[in-house]
Amino acid sequence: MRDGIVDTICDCLAVTCRLAGTQQLQQWIQQWLAAAGPQTRLFWQLPVDFACWLMQQPNCSSRPRLYVELIHYEAMQLEAIHAPNASWHSKQQPSRITPASHLVCHPSARLGIYTYPVFDLDGSTTKLPAKSEQPLFVVVYRKQESCHFLCCSPPIAQLLAQLQQNSSLSAGLAFLRELYESVNEEKLLQQLQQLQQQGIVQLQHLI
Repeated sequence: MRDGIVDTICDCLAVTCRLAGTQQLQQWIQQWLAAAGPQTRLFWQLPVDFACWLMQQPNCSSRPRLYVELIHYEAMQLEAIHAPNASWHSKQQPSRITPASHLVCHPSARLGIYTYPVFDLDGSTTKLPAKSEQPLFVVVYRKQESCHFLCCSPPIAQLLAQLQQNSSLSAGLAFLRELYESVNEEKLLQQLQQLQQQGIVQLQHLI
């Protein structure tokens, strides 16, 4: 059973397995199994459990932050793929978004904050990236049965997080006004319009 868990996680974290090495990834998984272990009975959720545990551990030289973030990113992609379908039609035409609009996020949307551009890594990567000078905000989502990502600004990431907590758009904008000295609402609405075109958010008409 233990070997099966290790093999499953390694298969799901293919990019990490290639860049960090199978033996190294297996060692980290064994550390997780010894310290905490699975909190789920679903095999596809095992990498998610492992990634969450890893992100909560103190930084140490034996687990480079780049690989910790890459594992989290790959697990987040897995979550997006297995997320429920949206309640709206995929070909629904975008509508104009205003502060009074009622927006909802696609069920597959997942937010990540990284210090390395892990979303640029894949099976063909030969050179590891340098640490970013600023935090990197990214939203991962499913579209047409495949996984995509989109880098976004901190205010948009925080606004999406508010929407995922069932806050209204107007309440989310009010939250940002309390957080920042100045908020360019027009620019934020334009960015939300772009997210709507990608299927990450959708305007819902209240009955």
